Amino acid sequence: MQRFQTHSAKFVSSLLALSLIPLGGITDIQTDTSSLADGLKTEIVESAPAVAEELVVKYKGEKKARVVKLSRGKSIKDAAREFRLRGDVEYAEPNYIAYALMVPNDPYYGYQWNMKKIGMESAWDIHTGTGVTVAVIDTGVAYENFTQGLKNYYRAPDLGSTAFAPGYDFVHNDTHPNDDNGHGTHVAGTVAGSTNNNLGVAGVAFAARVMPIKVLGKSGSGTYADVADGIRFAADNGAKVINLSLGGSATTTYLEEAVAYAYEKDVTIVAAAGNGGAGSVTYPAAYDNYVIAVGATRYDDARASYSNYGASLDIMAPGGDTSVDQNGDGYGDGILQQTFQGSNYGAFSYYFFQGTSMASPHVAGVAALVIANGNATTTTDVRAALQESARDLGAPGRDDTFGYGLVDASIALAWGAPPPPPPPPPVAPTVDLKIDGIDGPLTIASGATSTLSWITTNAPSTCTAFDAWSGSKNPAGGSEITFPLTGPATSTYTLLCTNTAGTSTDSVIVNVEAPVPPPPPPTEIEVFFDSFEVSEWNGLWTEDSQNDWYRSSQRATEGTHSAEVDGRANNATLTSSSINLQGKTNASVSFSWLIEDILDTNEYVSFEVSTNNGTSWTEMGRLLGNVSQENVWHSASFNLTGVAGDMRLRFKGKMSGSAEDANVDAVKVVAY
Repeated sequence: MQRFQTHSAKFVSSLLALSLIPLGGITDIQTDTSSLADGLKTEIVESAPAVAEELVVKYKGEKKARVVKLSRGKSIKDAAREFRLRGDVEYAEPNYIAYALMVPNDPYYGYQWNMKKIGMESAWDIHTGTGVTVAVIDTGVAYENFTQGLKNYYRAPDLGSTAFAPGYDFVHNDTHPNDDNGHGTHVAGTVAGSTNNNLGVAGVAFAARVMPIKVLGKSGSGTYADVADGIRFAADNGAKVINLSLGGSATTTYLEEAVAYAYEKDVTIVAAAGNGGAGSVTYPAAYDNYVIAVGATRYDDARASYSNYGASLDIMAPGGDTSVDQNGDGYGDGILQQTFQGSNYGAFSYYFFQGTSMASPHVAGVAALVIANGNATTTTDVRAALQESARDLGAPGRDDTFGYGLVDASIALAWGAPPPPPPPPPVAPTVDLKIDGIDGPLTIASGATSTLSWITTNAPSTCTAFDAWSGSKNPAGGSEITFPLTGPATSTYTLLCTNTAGTSTDSVIVNVEAPVPPPPPPTEIEVFFDSFEVSEWNGLWTEDSQNDWYRSSQRATEGTHSAEVDGRANNATLTSSSINLQGKTNASVSFSWLIEDILDTNEYVSFEVSTNNGTSWTEMGRLLGNVSQENVWHSASFNLTGVAGDMRLRFKGKMSGSAEDANVDAVKVVAY
């Protein structure tokens, strides 16, 4: 099985002499007690020193305060108290001293020559990495105090204020990716070690979150499969940058698929180039399409002798050379961070390490800064920001020894993505106007509702539809307007569209027909009415020979009488006289009728009409025993149209017992 190893020269060769700084072991380091504030050049701190024998005093009524010199030997505290007691003084305060905030107050920061090399002091004034998660895929990180079996793990003091995202241990398959080697803790410190905390050293993107992912064991090596799983875990859980201070000599499909997966999720992947001093970089750094390969430089900006190089190399960062002291600080020129050695995971000290493992987290940290700053967010832009802002080393332009050069955080944060291509020159709009979907001319009745609709192209900024006789119809633009046509006989409707390139118009002609007066309402004439109040049939009705119809006072709807049929009527009829419609051809017939509840099924009373004076009859309706609602009056109404001659009405009853009745009342005919 292919295995990875770390790219720290400390772990590659046991012959390298390493310088160790125990906790508290350095003295006479110049410190700065001011705070580092993101985006601020200076900050006034109350406890900061003040100018001797000076106060800043504001007198009432004055626009601004003035500096007041005190007499020699006068206490600032006493003088301020005296001024504040005066009635003409608004306030009196010491003239405090402000400090530039470019340099963090970590006491060993002076030994981090690497931070100055990559422009961190200017970069920190711009951004510190807030909001970005960097996955450190390594031997784990000393990020928590935790007991697991017989092993006690501890959080590194100089990671005390570093933010951590939940990670994973793929070596032991649990959710506690604690470091048992020391390498990953050192790497994490360079990425985002707690900074400006009056302790130890600084980190590049110290406000970023670190996601610890353990894929390498206690020996500093691990399997490709675990590394691939770690990469996918980081991509799936919110990491925007991955640091891989590790590598192997072989390429595999599944490892390349893992980095491709993370890259496609817009994760920037940074990997160490390797420590073999060879002319090709190791994997995964060599996956050119997805990974930024990082080589190592010394204090003098030369390529460190152990650093791999070649066609896949992208960029350089300080990796150190502990065999020399080129900066003259009394220690070998390694990369200083806090970590531990051996099996005592709580014995933290500050160690100078060297290797491309130490170079890679510098670039990962700068990537986090540009993402947090927002001037580069996609993987493509982040790579461009790092490479295009790098300080060129060696031959002009990119070369196989130094790639694009030494990463420079301050310049990378000023990088801007290339502007979008200029828009094409404007084109005047084209216009197509229709009315009711027709190009015209169109003839429409006056007052009819019509719709003007139009299609325009080439992004018109303003379109106005109007007509020649009443002005604008739709000055606000749009794509259609609906309105009633009330104009003159011929109206021309025009659409005018304008953009920066010009104006276009289109018109439709509409012929507006004169309004047609509505027909007069019909005149109604009552031509027949009988409520059976005057006499038996009042000369208006005749009955057949069965003589089963008679004028009844038993029930009525108008007055006191109605026509009633009873007995053993067998289609006994009551027929009206001839009704003259007086020149009208339409008639409305209305009446009320009722059947009693003792009628049997198939017994009924019906209503018929003849429009040819009795020659033929048409049944218009009937009430049926045991079907129609009984013992209630029903209102009936029938309309007849196209009546050519006189009409007659006929009611017909059929029942089988003398006690069975049906009634008709208030028969009326209206001609119109």
